[in-house]
Amino acid sequence: MRPTGAESATATATGELLTLAAHLGLRGGVTVLDAGNRFNAFRVVYGVRRFTNDMSILNSIKTARAFTSYQLLTLCRITETSERPYLVLDLLDTFADEGVKLPERMRLLQACLRHLKHLRRTAPLVISIHPPKHPFEGYQQMLAQIKRIGFAGNGHSPLLEAGFMGKTLPTISDVIRESEAVLSRFWRVLQPEEKKLLKTMFAQAKRHVAAISEANHLLPFEAVQQAMLLEQAKEIQQLKTEVDRLKKRFDG
Repeated sequence: MRPTGAESATATATGELLTLAAHLGLRGGVTVLDAGNRFNAFRVVYGVRRFTNDMSILNSIKTARAFTSYQLLTLCRITETSERPYLVLDLLDTFADEGVKLPERMRLLQACLRHLKHLRRTAPLVISIHPPKHPFEGYQQMLAQIKRIGFAGNGHSPLLEAGFMGKTLPTISDVIRESEAVLSRFWRVLQPEEKKLLKTMFAQAKRHVAAISEANHLLPFEAVQQAMLLEQAKEIQQLKTEVDRLKKRFDG
């Protein structure tokens, strides 16, 4: 199913925020508070690798994830003030939990905003808002509250509103598909037999999804390449073993 215009716009906006996180990491650091499971480490690593091979830069990008509005308040409360910029991703996602009564969610949001106002006194702060896929009680009130206290540009903290997009953490299948897309132009000029071999190599890479998922310091394409090389090394070793066996047989 193709993404809608709103989803595409949100994908672009989220990607730009993650690229911003990478650039801020290169310039001294950033603190990311992820309230909507939108932090894509691969996108950030890619942004850093465009300018340097020094992966220690990633240590300057501090991230924390909140799964509930209570956890988000705790994160806002314990985040220390500094001169490092702050990015808050999908602020209202955790407040969609209608298992918590609206007055309590409004109280939690107001408390979060107080702490965020405190943080922005020392460093730039950017908040992103993604309207919910399924409308929930109090959303408009919460959005109005955020705008009312000055998180809306004009010299205040930027408030980025976008259409809904699903969770951005890629599966390993997504990673492999992205790697295939990287080679799309390369693929077009190959001979039919070569295309068949390349397709086999990607199929072999899928045998190592666990290893690829742990290679967070590599770009997705690099991790897939390592899996391909491993399979080739195994095949070479098997051929060497077979050649040695045949040599011993004929020597005998």
